[in-house]
Amino acid sequence: MAKCPVPFWTYSRIAQHIAVEYPHRSLDFARSFSENQMSAKSWLVEQLSMSPAAGIKEKKIVVLGAWYGTIIVPLLQHYLTDIAEIKLIDYDKDTLAIAKTMFSADITTEVKDISFDVEEMTADIIINTSCEHMWHMKDIKFNGLCAFQSNDFFQEPAHVNCVESLEEFKEQTGIKTIYYEGEKPFDSYHDNKRFMVIGEQ
Repeated sequence: MAKCPVPFWTYSRIAQHIAVEYPHRSLDFARSFSENQMSAKSWLVEQLSMSPAAGIKEKKIVVLGAWYGTIIVPLLQHYLTDIAEIKLIDYDKDTLAIAKTMFSADITTEVKDISFDVEEMTADIIINTSCEHMWHMKDIKFNGLCAFQSNDFFQEPAHVNCVESLEEFKEQTGIKTIYYEGEKPFDSYHDNKRFMVIGEQ
């Protein structure tokens, strides 16, 4: 069990808590463990672990559009060393309340709408795996290493800002110094792609 980066067995208590306190969130919470979510977050953290930011002491990490943090938080804690803080930011206060129940003192949270409430942000690592849900990241000044993902899954109504290609996504992010860029299948049952860029604006 110690070798498993995501402690799935500990989430039974959380799932029961959600069923009682947030029953309207039970299905949404279950979806946060989907295969494509695991694939996307694992890909990002793997590349982050080989980036210039991996060696920073007492790293401060911010996750934008964090949802419940179910996969990204334990992966970061497992594969990156010397983390001083992980902050989860989302406009949905329920998801962050559930995240606090799961991770307690391991994280801090902030309710904020990235597209409308953030003009500048500073952290050692700034993660956004859901850029398709927000306006262009280039419109925010980010001071730190950015790890951003988007996709071309236009079929999802909540995806208000998908991109057609990796090149379009790179332009959207405003990242000028690129340490990694790539694309992979969005999931195993749609003919769509997920895009990722890691670097600095």
